[in-house]
Amino acid sequence: QEINLCPNLTVAENLFIGREPRKKGLIDWKTMNRRAAELLKNLDIHADVTVSVDHYSIAIQQMVAIARAVDMSAKVLILDEPTSSLDDSEVEKLFGLMRKLKREGVGIIFVTHFLEQVYEVSDRITVLRNGCLVGQFTTAELPRVQLVAKMMGKDFDDLAAIRSEGENKKEEAM
Repeated sequence: QEINLCPNLTVAENLFIGREPRKKGLIDWKTMNRRAAELLKNLDIHADVTVSVDHYSIAIQQMVAIARAVDMSAKVLILDEPTSSLDDSEVEKLFGLMRKLKREGVGIIFVTHFLEQVYEVSDRITVLRNGCLVGQFTTAELPRVQLVAKMMGKDFDDLAAIRSEGENKKEEAM
C-alpha cells in the first residue's frame, strides 16, 4: 500500500539507491541513467529517469518500485492493494506489467478486495479470514459467489438464503 521511494530523488536514483554504479569511487551517473532507461524500456514503463519521481503519478511510482525489485532479481513480488488509488487506465498498465513479469517467471502475490481484479490477473486464489487459511483455489474453478461465501464464512446455501431474504424484504417494502 505504501510506495517506498524517495520523492526528491530521480527515477534512476530510486531504482539504484544503495546500488549505484561507481567509477573511481564516485557515482557513475551516465551508466546509472543508461541502465535505468534500459530497465524501464524493457518493462514498458514510460518515464524520464532524470526527473524526480514525485513528478509522476502514483501508478508510475508503483511501476518504478516494481522495476527496482525486478532489477534486484526478485523472484516474488508482494503487491498489497496496488490498485486502490489508480484510475482504470493506470490499473490496466499495472496489470500489463504484472502479466509480463508472470511470463518471465516472477511470482506475484496480489492482495486486494476488488474481486473482479482477482479474476482478471490471478491463476490461484488464497482466502484468509480472521488471519486463518480458509483455502487455496484455482481461479478458473471458483465461481465468484463461492468465493464470497468462503470469504464470509458461509456455506453457498446460506449465502443464497441471505440473498432470498433480502429480496423478500424488498418486495414487502414495495
